[in-house]
Amino acid sequence: MALHYNPRLSENTVVRNTKEHDQWGSEERGGSMPFRRGQAFTLMISVERQSFRIIVNGMQAHDYRHRFQQLKQITSLEIGGDITLTSVMV
Repeated sequence: MALHYNPRLSENTVVRNTKEHDQWGSEERGGSMPFRRGQAFTLMISVERQSFRIIVNGMQAHDYRHRFQQLKQITSLEIGGDITLTSVMV
């Protein structure tokens, strides 16, 4: 899992991490909490040279440096949790 992006509203933080070979790396936390319970949002994940750039509602929220280097091997996106997905664009 190249990027695990997990907003935790109850903790007022967004956790970022990578899972390789069935093991989680160290969590990154901090930065802004761009999400509010019950409010719609637009999320864009841009794959940059050094990192994933995460933009929420048109504003940069987080950067996450690549730990998984074989970016061309990323073939899927999984979304879970208490969310209603209305659109995905690739």
